[in-house]
Amino acid sequence: MHMSTLNYQDRICLMNSESNNIQNFCVSPMDFYAIKSQKNMYEGIDGFMGMGPNTAKREATFLGNFIYQASKTPHLTSHATFGILVSPDTSVRSHEITIGGYNTDVVEQGELGIDWFSLYKDESWIVKLTQSVWGQDHICVNCTLQAMFNIGFEGVGVPETQFKQIRKSLEKADEDWQCTHNECYSLKVCDDLHGWIPDWSFSLENMVNYTIPGNDLIADADFTLHNKKYRCKLQVYHLEHYWYHFLIGDVFLKNYYSVYDAQRK
Repeated sequence: MHMSTLNYQDRICLMNSESNNIQNFCVSPMDFYAIKSQKNMYEGIDGFMGMGPNTAKREATFLGNFIYQASKTPHLTSHATFGILVSPDTSVRSHEITIGGYNTDVVEQGELGIDWFSLYKDESWIVKLTQSVWGQDHICVNCTLQAMFNIGFEGVGVPETQFKQIRKSLEKADEDWQCTHNECYSLKVCDDLHGWIPDWSFSLENMVNYTIPGNDLIADADFTLHNKKYRCKLQVYHLEHYWYHFLIGDVFLKNYYSVYDAQRK
């Protein structure tokens, strides 16, 4: 796998509502990257590059690390917050990032419409997942597993045992599906699979249930393997070599407004 990027740097400061710098808290230089070419990959990488967690250091890069630093600075603690709107359709609404607060205007019921969860670690975006259901199959019930939310990842990553169950159900139901040890592709175009893919549901801290519609769990593909051309991919993957259990990305976050608040933890 090879990726080429353009790198540029800028000075980033937290701002208050009057657009004045919050004294003594700027990060300079802050690195930004823009992907200009990708090679030797089945599919191009999606998401916000640089916005997701750094799994090697177990902390979030860019905004996450920026806010984490603010949370450790006494006079900035109240500003150690950010909100992210990943728009499913940028022709209707642009993506939105708010640093130093969050925008309740984009949330149904405003502040009352936000569900708060405790973080596994203060500087992480990891919460406890207590149930996982694929269609009608309960593949994790009353469990306590770690789920990381990452806007730098396109789909959903699951543990090996759960991926094997999902893979088995796909290949049993339709011989056009072909799965490797960590991903699945279909010979059919995605339009022909709409309404056929099961929904994936999960619970956080036994408090709130969420569902990703099956139609959102597939995406167009275009590659050839063993003289067969695959046209659609499942955006559910087997996670390898990760210290947490689930990785939940854009396919879920595009339907919600996400808030990280270091004070609430």
